Amino acid sequence: MKKIFFTLIAVLTLAMTGFSQDAQKVAATEGQAALQKSKVTKVYTYTLPSNITQDHIDKVSKYYASYFTIAFDASTQQAVVTMNSEMEKGEMVMGRFLSSCQVREVKVDDTLLSLDQFMKEYLK
Repeated sequence: MKKIFFTLIAVLTLAMTGFSQDAQKVAATEGQAALQKSKVTKVYTYTLPSNITQDHIDKVSKYYASYFTIAFDASTQQAVVTMNSEMEKGEMVMGRFLSSCQVREVKVDDTLLSLDQFMKEYLK
């Protein structure tokens, strides 16, 4: 009986660890309507995973400076990405930025999309 109990505890612990790691790979948007508006305003807002720090944003933002600027609020994990108006295809480069933040999925309203699917549907 003890063996079954400890096996069950081990399986539950591993399952919970897996779920918590997946949550670290999801960025949230403000929704489909906000993304449509962002196409015009060229300002995108994402809530990044909780493991992303200001240091990480500072480190990676220099690679994307010719495409967009990133304002990051570490207390809310919110990143505001403002596209440079003269650069075309900067939205697709934004996908690389999200990937550098270990984002694998993006939440739009109640839908969870893979990063690739999100880029095809909302950033092209």
